[in-house]
Amino acid sequence: MESPVSFRASLAAGRVQLVHVRAGTRIVCLAGTLVVTPPMQWLGESIVALPLTLRAGEDHLVEQRGWVDLRTPAEAEFGCVRPAALAPLWRELWRRLRIRRRALTRGA
Repeated sequence: MESPVSFRASLAAGRVQLVHVRAGTRIVCLAGTLVVTPPMQWLGESIVALPLTLRAGEDHLVEQRGWVDLRTPAEAEFGCVRPAALAPLWRELWRRLRIRRRALTRGA
């Protein structure tokens, strides 16, 4: 069975990594402690990005696409789980609608 983690990396103590993610991406701390700063958001007239700390086994769901800042005070390992692609779902929906439309136009 294929692992759900789409991207996996290690960070040495004191290192920083920027990762560009899509909305719905889940960041998972696999080992150590990871400080995650999600993409900046507007709050009234101010831009904010509140960092949060993940420990081994914890995860965070990124709500909007953008750059995520990952830092670690000690060595850590993390993974990113990308959201399931919606394209196949939309293709299937359009295919069914076309079939339905053809059936309706033939019956009229």
